[in-house]
Amino acid sequence: MMLLDKLPFPRELHRVPRRAGSYHEKLDGTDCPRRLKAEDLSISERIMAIADIFEALTSADRPY
Repeated sequence: MMLLDKLPFPRELHRVPRRAGSYHEKLDGTDCPRRLKAEDLSISERIMAIADIFEALTSADRPY
């Protein structure tokens, strides 16, 4: 997230660093660098996490 914070995003994209830096595949915070749990995430961050979990579970190239 530190790298993303340094990029000059336009005003309408100012939330991109937080959303991208809140990457999750588990909602208990164990795999997130910032150790955020589901209740610490915004609605859009939760949606992205759920979409990533779904992708991980349905992708043929993931070992789990």
